[in-house]
Amino acid sequence: MHMKNSNLLFIALSVVLISGCAEGMFWKTGYMAPWVRQQWSAEEEIAATFFARQEKMAEVVAKANTGSLASQEKASEYLAEIVANDPVLLMRIEATQLLGELSTETAELALQTAARDREIEVRKAAVKSLSELDSDLASQLLNQMALQDADTDVRLAATRSLALFPGTNSQQTLADVLNDPNPALQLRAAEALSEITNEDFGRDILAWQEYLAKVNQQADENRDRTANEDGESSHPKFR
Repeated sequence: MHMKNSNLLFIALSVVLISGCAEGMFWKTGYMAPWVRQQWSAEEEIAATFFARQEKMAEVVAKANTGSLASQEKASEYLAEIVANDPVLLMRIEATQLLGELSTETAELALQTAARDREIEVRKAAVKSLSELDSDLASQLLNQMALQDADTDVRLAATRSLALFPGTNSQQTLADVLNDPNPALQLRAAEALSEITNEDFGRDILAWQEYLAKVNQQADENRDRTANEDGESSHPKFR
């Protein structure tokens, strides 16, 4: 009986080793299978390739930022091509993040594409890069993403970034986000408004809504007053 049990154990262990299983009860023996070692080698090669390409992209951007506008445009085109067509998601995310370091029209247009990408992580990277640009297009795209993106995390990131773009458009967008049924978005909008206005109503969403209503009313009154004064000045009275 003992010999029979030993034979069964030997057969079971042999099956595990032949199968090359790298997980389960005998996972530590998986490395013995040549195809497992081959898979690990392939994965290590992919990782090495990614880090090499990542380093190359960073070097291209660093060199461009110390060079001419033409070199910056060339670097922007290089990254834009990766964002649009690279089959590796991590590469597209990395390229999108680096575009925020280049103040060129090509970089902005590439980020506009990234802001509408099908992948959530690419759009989140686009928010980060757009936040680093001081341009009307960046502000416009972030306002759109805060209101319209299909993913809540992207909207949260875009809403937070609007604190860097104080102005009527951002304030109106944040007012709209305050009315969103998602409490996290409401809170993020309140935080951004606090930075823009230097007011602090904390998490009191109703207080923020009342404050913005008064601000808008005052702005409308000032606009009407200015329009009336301009109208009177364009029609001088004759004595």
